[in-house]
Amino acid sequence: MKRIYKDLRSTILVALIAFSVCWLSNIWIFPAGRHHVSPDEWLKTQLNLTHEQHKKLEPVEQEYSQRRNELSAKIQEANKELAKALVEEKQYTERVKTASQQVDKLQSELKEVTLKHFYQMQPAMTPEQVQIMNQLVGHALSQHE
Repeated sequence: MKRIYKDLRSTILVALIAFSVCWLSNIWIFPAGRHHVSPDEWLKTQLNLTHEQHKKLEPVEQEYSQRRNELSAKIQEANKELAKALVEEKQYTERVKTASQQVDKLQSELKEVTLKHFYQMQPAMTPEQVQIMNQLVGHALSQHE
């Protein structure tokens, strides 16, 4: 009987860790999510982008939005697989490890896509706007260590 409780505690602990990692990753990637606008819109508002700059950024934003949505859907699916593995496996198995690694891989890919997006925005901005953006992003990242 003690073995069952130990396995159950381990499973619950792994589930809580997986949830925490996902939640913290979401906060890190979308730090402005507390606002009632998207992180991109919030950032653009902070930068006081002109109409012309918005036009230049439109294709960059569309590409990023599409890729972000694709990866977010994949992350959601991978989290479901991890949850299923956690419920069905009695201990830490290769299946749990693989499911966890898949979530990590996709979250890392989303983080990279997001960072590349910030650099793709810079040619459409003034040096002052780039500096403001870098400070805002740096501040947001340092708040979620």
